[in-house]
Amino acid sequence: FVSELARVAAPGATIIIVTWCHRDLLPSEGSLEPQEVDLLDRICDGFYLPAWCSVSDYVNIAASLSLK
Repeated sequence: FVSELARVAAPGATIIIVTWCHRDLLPSEGSLEPQEVDLLDRICDGFYLPAWCSVSDYVNIAASLSLK
């Protein structure tokens, strides 16, 4: 959905994303702890949410679309 935001936003516009995120992973971590995944999955199921990502994931997505 970020690519669609970038497509429809006016040049120089500010895009604000308000969403639930999981914590950033430490460099030594490959994924969240199993109990964290279980908790987030239960929240997703209860609120019909899509998969979670971190703030860093959103930063990387924005950078891949040449957003600042």
